[in-house]
Amino acid sequence: MEMWLTTEPAQSKRISRPDVQIGIWRELPLHGGQVVKLGPNSNAGFASRCAKLGDCERAESATITLNSYQQGSGATGRYQLHFKGGERFARGFLRQMVRIPLAQRMSMSSVRLARPAAQ
Repeated sequence: MEMWLTTEPAQSKRISRPDVQIGIWRELPLHGGQVVKLGPNSNAGFASRCAKLGDCERAESATITLNSYQQGSGATGRYQLHFKGGERFARGFLRQMVRIPLAQRMSMSSVRLARPAAQ
């Protein structure tokens, strides 16, 4: 499962960049109430913060908390990313699923577009 979190409206089929990319390939299927922890020695997935499309900084570790999750329709939750030097980046999100054109997926198998929830 992979999702792009962006502040752009979820109805947009073209995005200039994802703000955050999260990929989870262990502990599937996902469900509400689930907490996924990604660490430096984990092969459960990844989390990155992006300055622009294709220019993303991988987090050293991350915690993704899914308050609700419905396959194919959306999710709510929070994420906290930890970067080199001790920097932390955390937000809540409301994820609405939108299909992204193949050319913009950059060979990613399952891309989702979401909008971080207001804090």
